[in-house]
Amino acid sequence: MKKKWLAATLAAVMVLGVAACGQQEVNNNKEETKQSSEAGTSETVASTPTEAEDTGITFPLEEEVTFTLAYKNAGDLEPEILEKCEFWQELYERTNVKIELVKLPATDTMTKLNAMFMSGQEPDGIFSDFMTDTNINELVSADLLMPLTEYVNDPEIMPNFHERILSESPSTKGVITYPDGEIYALPRYDGMESNYLESPMYINKTWVEKAGWKVEDIKTIDDLETVLTYFAENDMNGNGKDDEIPFIVLQGQAKNHFESFMGLYGIATKDGSYENYVYVEDGKVIFAPTSDAYKDAILKLNDWYDKELIWEEAFTATYETWLAKYNSEVPVIGLYTNTFRTFPTADQYVALAPVEVEGYEPSWYVHPGLKGVKGMFVATKSCENADILVKWMDQLYDLDNAWRWSYGEEADGRYTVENGMYKVNNEISSDPLKLEELSKTAPQVKWLINFATFGFTAADYNEGRIAISDAQQDAQETYDLYRPYLNDEIWPRPYLTNEVSTKLSELRTDIFSVINEKKAAWITGKADIEKDWDEYCATLEQIGIDEFVSLMQSAYDTYMAGQQ
Repeated sequence: MKKKWLAATLAAVMVLGVAACGQQEVNNNKEETKQSSEAGTSETVASTPTEAEDTGITFPLEEEVTFTLAYKNAGDLEPEILEKCEFWQELYERTNVKIELVKLPATDTMTKLNAMFMSGQEPDGIFSDFMTDTNINELVSADLLMPLTEYVNDPEIMPNFHERILSESPSTKGVITYPDGEIYALPRYDGMESNYLESPMYINKTWVEKAGWKVEDIKTIDDLETVLTYFAENDMNGNGKDDEIPFIVLQGQAKNHFESFMGLYGIATKDGSYENYVYVEDGKVIFAPTSDAYKDAILKLNDWYDKELIWEEAFTATYETWLAKYNSEVPVIGLYTNTFRTFPTADQYVALAPVEVEGYEPSWYVHPGLKGVKGMFVATKSCENADILVKWMDQLYDLDNAWRWSYGEEADGRYTVENGMYKVNNEISSDPLKLEELSKTAPQVKWLINFATFGFTAADYNEGRIAISDAQQDAQETYDLYRPYLNDEIWPRPYLTNEVSTKLSELRTDIFSVINEKKAAWITGKADIEKDWDEYCATLEQIGIDEFVSLMQSAYDTYMAGQQ
């Protein structure tokens, strides 16, 4: 029997109705995407140890146990499609655990979910990839989620998670630990490290060579400025137009923002509501926009803007206008920061290692998904036999199970198995129409439920269990080029209590307003940073920057403690 919650608790969850679902980062862009893996797995469900002396859970169970699990699907497919899925049926046969799926609407998803809580019809668990941290915070605050800590900590209940994920990435446990020391949501883990380098610099090699240089000879910021100046003053694409953009950047764009350039000055951060312009050094959270490094970076950006080396629309263009520059029939961009490699002239661009800036060591931003993408599955307080449910979910951290969840069966054609290595069929995987048609006749679970708590490890890739595509190989070579410059203390986007999240949001409004206004004015030359700097820092102090950073430091300390 599901518990019926007291009226006060039900009233508390009503605040969830206003929470937006969808974006995981407040940033003025349309490109930020969930980091997802499109790699690796096996053709049979792994023979994961099924007996647990301490828990007494043995699959298949002697008696069938049923769980209702909610999910969001943006398409038209219904849960019944999984009756055609061999892996889904085999999971049931191996475990005697019956899963009844509840489809949530693609729009107003949280509103529907909140209504289920209010009516006492909440599911046992939720594939919660659509939830923001704020959504989860509010559910925790309303005492509607089941703490999973004792199960996550038990290697008998979660053998795959311990043996495969935590053994490779112990810090993943800190990522999923809530400020109260509990774990409420299971993560997704993908060890393909190159997925998480967001903003390496790419330069037009054809233009560089036309200017009489070699890419490997661009070693200092002065070298780079010389090359960009040549781009600005010459018809590099040969079309007779003055349309060259030496360095394209767009304020607030997820991977081509001004802060990516600041990695040359040792600043590894972003300006969204997760990073909040902070980075970590020796365990200390540092607020970039009041640092000397930030000031020096702004001075250089202003100099380049004045010399017309930076795109003049960097603060005013729409995403569509920005994207059109990449998709131009002839190249118009000299230098950009992004992982974007699918535009028409992308083959002209190569990765450029961070150049030297006197007095600074480069430090490049790495997305914290490298340590695990949190918030992928939660259990509700009304869930009975949660230990069985968590053990059932642990199967998805096994390579074979994760692969079949994502790609179905080898006979379906989405992948092949060669000498024990799983290789995606690019002809099918790159054709949305073929994938959609295949999903109707030979569905894979991921097509319906999307992201879940699956796990692919770095060892799976490095030891040849998962084939690396040409695109992944290219990305890995760029990652290796940047490896010496990566920030090894990654800001983990830690969980925040609802109270702290609310306070940060209140402070952020005024703080970001000041920072963004001054950033635009200083870079474009409408104001003088040297004259404004002291007053600017004083203003940030007056509106609460010390409290803002203190709250984020506490969150980081909790994250570190969660790894113990």
